[in-house]
Amino acid sequence: MSGEIMNQRVSSIAIVVFSVLFVLLLTQFVTSIVWGRWFVVRHDDVTYNVVSTGGCLVFQRAHLAYPPIGTGWSCARGACASGEYGPVTPSSSFEDLGLVDTVIRIPWEVNGSPASASTIQATGRSIAFPVWPLLVVTGYPPLKRLSDRQRLRRRAKQRGFEVTVARE
Repeated sequence: MSGEIMNQRVSSIAIVVFSVLFVLLLTQFVTSIVWGRWFVVRHDDVTYNVVSTGGCLVFQRAHLAYPPIGTGWSCARGACASGEYGPVTPSSSFEDLGLVDTVIRIPWEVNGSPASASTIQATGRSIAFPVWPLLVVTGYPPLKRLSDRQRLRRRAKQRGFEVTVARE
């Protein structure tokens, strides 16, 4: 009996985690369509970028031809002003999957202001993930649990008695 209780608790925790991820990804998806955002971590001549725009998450690592004046780690963030991010002219699926270095577009501050960003070209790797498949994967378990509970309650009412969920 304790194994069944443990399975129920793990299942409940998993449903809560999937629900939270679904809400976060849905919020990210909607806001990325309306307002594109980017976050950058730089160290000397290397930059690591996360761009959320157009319903996609773009992860990039690029080598800067002209590194920033300051040394060490630095962070920046802002809104996407214009342009697309990723390979300039994708010629192979290896470039699309971020397996080889190529010329990519990365966010860059306009006049040092992180409020909005233009794009510059750099050599590096880029991979883009559409968010909608992640929404489907994270939204299915909670919605299935809800539909199963509704179906059980409907059947219980048809039998003539009410079934309540036992609380532990």
